[in-house]
Amino acid sequence: MKPMGLNIIEAVQTAQSGKKIRRASWLPGEAIYHSSDRFRFASDDRLYENFLAYDIRADDWEIVPEPPKTMTFMEAWTAMKEGKKVKRLEMPQIYRIDKHEIFRQDCHTSAWYCAGLHFIDIEATDWIVVEETTNQQEANNE
Repeated sequence: MKPMGLNIIEAVQTAQSGKKIRRASWLPGEAIYHSSDRFRFASDDRLYENFLAYDIRADDWEIVPEPPKTMTFMEAWTAMKEGKKVKRLEMPQIYRIDKHEIFRQDCHTSAWYCAGLHFIDIEATDWIVVEETTNQQEANNE
């Protein structure tokens, strides 16, 4: 059985607090937000004028998660030097540095290997921080 989402009262309160909301049945990317006592579509700011009866009775309202903050490779490098792990937004590989060498975590075994990067990775602007760690902790795990 699928867990219930928010009811209309919870959804409206959530939107009024500044978060985007959507129905689970809506297409991906569709959402509304609250602005100046009105609801608007997040995609193009059109007014969401009417909550229909089935919207009001629905218990499948969801909070739309905020997209992660992306950065350039140089910003990711700085984050790794601070002990953070990073990855490209749509890629499974996670990277970290230890003593100025880049290591990549194997997606299947979770083992760390010395990694090379492609130019496309260095030029990418979709790097994100995935977790904070200390390089010493990782060295102890190898």
